[in-house]
Amino acid sequence: CLHLHESACQAVYLNALPARVSTYVGIVMSHTKDFMDQIKCHHIFVKTLATTGKVREAIDNFFHVMKELKEEFPSNTAPMTIFSSLSATKNKLEKYSSEGILSIPRMSDKGKQWAMTFMDTMLPYIYIVCPQFIPLIATRMVSLSLQYGLVRESASGLNIYSYSILCLLQDIDGGCRWLRTTRLILGRFNASEMYPKIRLLQCSFLTCWKEPFQSLTDSISQ
Repeated sequence: CLHLHESACQAVYLNALPARVSTYVGIVMSHTKDFMDQIKCHHIFVKTLATTGKVREAIDNFFHVMKELKEEFPSNTAPMTIFSSLSATKNKLEKYSSEGILSIPRMSDKGKQWAMTFMDTMLPYIYIVCPQFIPLIATRMVSLSLQYGLVRESASGLNIYSYSILCLLQDIDGGCRWLRTTRLILGRFNASEMYPKIRLLQCSFLTCWKEPFQSLTDSISQ
């Protein structure tokens, strides 16, 4: 019955019927007690809010979900907090080569998998409304990938982390170090549908520091 209502919720979301999404979400929430039984509908609900212009409400729901998943974010987004998070993650990554990253096993913890999914989903909206959280989300995604294993969203986390250290730490070499690795992660998970957004960020902000513009033609043609 739970899976049936989850499927119905997904179907009305895909058919752009936000009111009916709320109806099915309400049914699932009222008949389940375990948060992990509600998580799929939470995800659909957050996407519905974001895509219907209720971005602030979507972000508030996102932070609530992350707290329930034991991945709460600090309310303090002062520059020193962001700098410390980026520096700590950079130190963790210093221990890895590209091959080392790719050899990390797949993530098996369902809660952490959903945390990665929510963060990847909300990145564009958070970038617009509260961009100060972008580096913190990026470092959280990288840290979870190193500690619990890789998922396809690990590529997004590593990509946004690269963008963050280039922009905020002026670390061009560090920002460009993991470009190929992110694409190889997508290949490992056969996540070709994520390739355009990964390469868009790379071509727009990262590769231009290291590669001639002509080198981007293959990515553009793809």
